[in-house]
Amino acid sequence: MTIPRLNSAGRFDPANLFTPTSIAVLGADSERGAQIVANLAIDRFKGEVHTSIVQNVSLAVLALPPDHIGPAMAALAEAKCFAAIVPGPADDLAVHAARTGVRVLGAYSFGLAVPSLNLNATRSHIAPPPGRIALISQSGALSRAVID
Repeated sequence: MTIPRLNSAGRFDPANLFTPTSIAVLGADSERGAQIVANLAIDRFKGEVHTSIVQNVSLAVLALPPDHIGPAMAALAEAKCFAAIVPGPADDLAVHAARTGVRVLGAYSFGLAVPSLNLNATRSHIAPPPGRIALISQSGALSRAVID
């Protein structure tokens, strides 16, 4: 699957969400963050994994307290990262997204898995197998049941 890239700086690029080359997990010491870092390590994600914001990282996971999400999104935008996942609660997420230009899966997102990249940035301890079927769901329970 080829996802077209946008050429303008400071904008969301869908390829960074669906085919990230690097991931920053902020809040890696939290329960949700630790699970996602472990999944990325166990599944041997093909890209770089960082536990802090670095310039031009493709995707960020914000496993932070709700009051830290807004400042983290501002820092992501400054570092030219415009794709994020928020696996926990977040106050005023739509406002922060509109202000920073960072597109977000969340709040309370189950995560994102792309088996062809060995990417399991989900809250599931089981990685989905590669295949020809995609699942998009608002329900974490349904996603977990399908993966199980």
